[in-house]
Order: sequence, then C-alpha cells, then structure tokens
Amino acid sequence: ISVISNVIIALTTKEIFMQFNFTEESGITVMSLCDGNSGISHALKDHYKIRHLYRSEIDTYANANFTYNFDGKFPITDLGDLKQIDVNNLPTVDLLVCGFPCQSFSLSGLMGGIYNDHKDRGLIIFYVVEIIKKLKEKNPNLRILLENVVMKKDIMNQLSILIGNAIG
Repeated sequence: ISVISNVIIALTTKEIFMQFNFTEESGITVMSLCDGNSGISHALKDHYKIRHLYRSEIDTYANANFTYNFDGKFPITDLGDLKQIDVNNLPTVDLLVCGFPCQSFSLSGLMGGIYNDHKDRGLIIFYVVEIIKKLKEKNPNLRILLENVVMKKDIMNQLSILIGNAIG
C-alpha cells in the first residue's frame, strides 16, 4: 500500500467511492475517525445508503456542526475519543474513513513526523492502526479511506509502512 497525498486531489469523490464497489442494498456501516466536520460522511451519503455511522471526534465545534448537518439523516453512534474505542463491542464495519491530524506531517506545518509533535498529534496514527487491525479481524473485506495532506516523502514512507503492515 502507499499513502496517496497530492494524487488524490485529482480524483473526484465519485471516482474514489466507485473503487469501493459496495453492492449492499441495505446500506453500509461506516466508522469515521477524527471525523472533524464530517466532509467524508457528507460525500458518502450522496453515493451510498449509510446503514449506521460510528464516529469519533473530540472537537466541540466540529461535533456541533455534525449534529446540525446530520441529525436524523441516518443512525449515528458517537464513539467519543478514539483512544477509548473498544472495537469488540461494535458490529462489523464495511468502511473505515479517517482524516487523522496533519500538523505533524504537513509541508505547511511542523513536519516533525510521527514522534516529533509537542502535542502528540502524530501518535494518533498508532490508535488508528490498532483500530484497523481489529476491524480487519472482524471483516477481512474492510475498505479503508485515510486522507491527509501533502507531506515530506520520508514521512509519507513511514506512514505507508505503518499502515501497510496493519492492512496486511
């Protein structure tokens, strides 16, 4: 696997989602980590029926925005802080999406990489990787969409190896 950075900008949302090839007429179960303002969920709902959305976001303003935009649109479970998620208590997930914090990786940010962020935001990826591993045990066909920013090649390579090992 390789982490796509600036290449993904050239793809439309429809082109990205078509690659998932979901055929479930009853809808898909989605887990969205570091959900932010739920941009990915917003785009997903235009292409797939969402059976249930499990989301993790700790920012109060992002959560208020999410509630305003999505309340009542489909079943939602707020998972809170992703560091506290117990995947064993969740049903099978069809698609995991995550826009993990970019400050440690961004060319316009700190560029310190995984371990060199004074707020430990780079370490969030380890929690994401553990969740991916556990979800893949429950559903080997789990589809995964991770998004982030343009970053230095060495940081992108670190992330590619880490995520690739989790996906298998």
